[in-house]
Amino acid sequence: MEITSFHPIIKTNEHDDTVKLFEELGFSVAHRFTHTHESDKGGQSFNMKNDNGFAVDVANVPPEELDNGHDRVIIRMNVRDFDGACELLKSHGFQQCTPLIDQEHVTSTTMQAPSGFQIAVIYHKRKHE
Repeated sequence: MEITSFHPIIKTNEHDDTVKLFEELGFSVAHRFTHTHESDKGGQSFNMKNDNGFAVDVANVPPEELDNGHDRVIIRMNVRDFDGACELLKSHGFQQCTPLIDQEHVTSTTMQAPSGFQIAVIYHKRKHE
């Protein structure tokens, strides 16, 4: 299984403040996109990077997707083999905790470990497929 990127996603209802904080820490917005999240409503996400190659995503989500109003941090894992990655996680007791999103350019879902942490498994479809 090839992992192409691996970094945190901060799910928040206060994305402006969070983006500003990371800008002050030396990150800049590399990519902004609209995502579909657990409630099937579109939201803004910001992929931020710094000069050392570190990355963080900030995803604006509705309050009901947060833990009692607190931000959630999950791990983003971009992979080349979506099914293989999900099966590997399932073999370690992970369970799918969000609906499967299968759009023109991306397939994704979030898997939860028995201990509670989550990994968003993301496959970006390439044009030559």
